[in-house]
Amino acid sequence: MSEQTRKDHYRGNWKMHKTRHKARELAEAVVAAVKHDHKNLPEIVLCPPFTALYDVVQAVHTAPFQSGHRTWNIAPVDVYSEISPTMLTDVGATYVIIGHSERRQYYNETDKTVNLKLKAALEHRLLPIVCVGESLDEREKNETDEVLRRQVEAALADIPESDIKPLVVAYEPIWAIGTGKSCESVEANRVAKFIRSVISIL
Repeated sequence: MSEQTRKDHYRGNWKMHKTRHKARELAEAVVAAVKHDHKNLPEIVLCPPFTALYDVVQAVHTAPFQSGHRTWNIAPVDVYSEISPTMLTDVGATYVIIGHSERRQYYNETDKTVNLKLKAALEHRLLPIVCVGESLDEREKNETDEVLRRQVEAALADIPESDIKPLVVAYEPIWAIGTGKSCESVEANRVAKFIRSVISIL
């Protein structure tokens, strides 16, 4: 994607926070805060818990916001006790988060399952946000670029170029989540440029 066509993208992953009522209140407050500046907004995606997803979709339907979710199963029918992509589209979700560090670290989500989820998302017309990032151990071994290249290439394996263009790849360094550590802007920009270079040659 060129510098001219790339757009800022803000994603709010609410994880297990907010009941339905509180989630709707927060979504409505966000909409009200920017109601006079819709033209200059970046792409904003609110990702509440599934129990509050429909309420948030309804709260933001008059604003140029999108709603998404981050825990789901690729099966389109009730094979497993999870949330299917058809359930997400039915309540109005437009985005899905794939490969979140917590899913990789605690729920055995692998590069292979990220690829399968990406394909399922595209099949169901859900816009994917693919998360990639290295652990603290990998960073200290100077393996950041190697890990990111592997994750990006595996995630986008066998994905047509036309489907790659609209997706979002989010750099999510595991070592900077809930640890008190932060990724400096210079390094984040370097990594973002590196990720784009990997995608450009796929």
